Amino acid sequence: MLEGWARDGLIDEQIAENMGIVPSTLYRWKNEHEEISEALKKGKEVVDRQVENALLKRALGYSYEEVTKEICENPETGNL
Repeated sequence: MLEGWARDGLIDEQIAENMGIVPSTLYRWKNEHEEISEALKKGKEVVDRQVENALLKRALGYSYEEVTKEICENPETGNL
């Protein structure tokens, strides 16, 4: 679970909250238990690599056109 939360981009404070502990306990456990520290590192490496790749693409001029659709309420009838 720890690795998955880290891979989802959660920071240590959010992970601690998910675990029901205070961040200082998570920091202590990371120092005392190598498997906890490694799980968090492994998960965060995935996110870090994705961010690095996105930044590199942007720096090299990569762009795309994003198309979104919105459903708006009809102000006259109140219907969608």
